[in-house]
Amino acid sequence: MNGRSRILLAVLAGALACEYSSRQQPFRLRIALVGPLHGVAPDSEPSASEYARAWVYEPLLRAASDGSPIPALAARFHFSGPSRVIVELREGAKFSDGSPVTAGEVRESLRAARLEVRELPQGLLIESPSGAAIEPFLQQMHVYNEVVLLGFPSSRDPMAHTLAGEADLLIVADPKQLEFFQGVSRLRLVRSHGIASMAVATSLRRLDRAARIAIADALRVQEIGTLVFGEECLPPFPAGGSHDAALPTRALEVVVMRHDLQVERTALAVSRALGQSSRGVRFVSVPEVFRIVKSQDFDLLIYRPLVWPASSAALLWASDSPGNDLGYRNPKVDAALRAGDWARAMQEVRADPPVVFICVPERIALVDSRVKNPRIDTYGYLETLPDWEVEQ
Repeated sequence: MNGRSRILLAVLAGALACEYSSRQQPFRLRIALVGPLHGVAPDSEPSASEYARAWVYEPLLRAASDGSPIPALAARFHFSGPSRVIVELREGAKFSDGSPVTAGEVRESLRAARLEVRELPQGLLIESPSGAAIEPFLQQMHVYNEVVLLGFPSSRDPMAHTLAGEADLLIVADPKQLEFFQGVSRLRLVRSHGIASMAVATSLRRLDRAARIAIADALRVQEIGTLVFGEECLPPFPAGGSHDAALPTRALEVVVMRHDLQVERTALAVSRALGQSSRGVRFVSVPEVFRIVKSQDFDLLIYRPLVWPASSAALLWASDSPGNDLGYRNPKVDAALRAGDWARAMQEVRADPPVVFICVPERIALVDSRVKNPRIDTYGYLETLPDWEVEQ
């Protein structure tokens, strides 16, 4: 390969490295992430292990650069409506242990999304009994096996170890960190558009529609986004409101997950923007975030909803979607999603807001300069990792 070799696999560790022998692979890509890291099976606690998902598992479909669905594990597919699709599995598809991918594995993996799978002569018929749009589920839900990962203990360690030359790839959580890497020639910068918005979730139990609208109107989202991320982080939707709306009379607490620089700084900026209407920021662990979301035991929560591709709206905001973590219910939104009208669905979401969208941060990574063709994929950071090439 003209003095180059392909990176076939990366395993995350304290400085994460693959275990190839020197004869097979002299270059070891060490990826700096924050741990503890957990498995990436459906019932695993969320963690930075998610970056490794695409190296081990595949979804049936992926998103093209324009957000439209394209084949992945599916060789071909045909939608007969927003809630029905026929897919033909790629011939010879196998798990990492060599066992074939069958209709049974697909059925089991999609069961969490409440999708039904039937075998037909022309392929697998996948449908949503409720009539909900299924396109985003086929891009998000993977056919699973197992992986174990290790990682760094704090959010400061990945940057420090990368600067020290002990890691070769850093997912940049805060674009302001880039100034520390100016003049570091052994690393190159890789950028891609964002797919998730930084947002403020509003409790559907504690705050009625009028209060949530007032909060959305009062927050100067573009100012908050610029303060935290800089000029390039733009709101995903047009900002509205007069900014002089009457906020709830009681002070509001902002809840945020620990050890995530982006959400921590966003929480502080939101609290500052609320002024006397804020009673401060409460930092919690990842398990606590999930408990709080399920119980709606919060006022405001810093949240990262997907906004790209547009079909992600069905994953997050449909009343019967297992991805609807906030428990949002809106018949007008459901009707638009069943019709596949993503733009109208988001208009209705913003008219009865479960979240206040702030801005969509760019995805940034620093990669060892010996990697000649690093690329952040249209949907994930490292889906293209097996195709990266390294100068020998």
